Amino acid sequence: KNLGGTIPYLTGVAKTLFGYKNKDIELSVGGEVAGARVLNVVVANGAYIGGGMHIAPKAELSDSLLDVVVMGDFGKFEVIKKFHMVYKGTHINDPKVSMKKTPHVAIKSREPVLVYADGELLGECPASFRIMPAALSIVV
Repeated sequence: KNLGGTIPYLTGVAKTLFGYKNKDIELSVGGEVAGARVLNVVVANGAYIGGGMHIAPKAELSDSLLDVVVMGDFGKFEVIKKFHMVYKGTHINDPKVSMKKTPHVAIKSREPVLVYADGELLGECPASFRIMPAALSIVV
């Protein structure tokens, strides 16, 4: 943490990348269910994660929708080659990346798939996420 968010995050990605295998999941977004082999699924309310990655460039905190970013079946070399695109938000132009907006998303898998929130391990799939409009009052 003394080095900021980016360097520790990149170190973690490098450590885990070579042993990681893409996962087969079932994704339910807005009532539409589809199976996919994925590198990662990010459910975001805001545009940035992990030390400055612009993961969901079209996300709006006040639109009452979650942005679901599906990073498809990328190979390890592709991840290394294209990882910088996530910091610019240009990864969304890749044909293996899809984005949807929804108030609710559910993820299932027959194999263990870890679920993280804000960098903290919450558990494994199945997992579901729902937006709760106006759940917090913020005073500025």
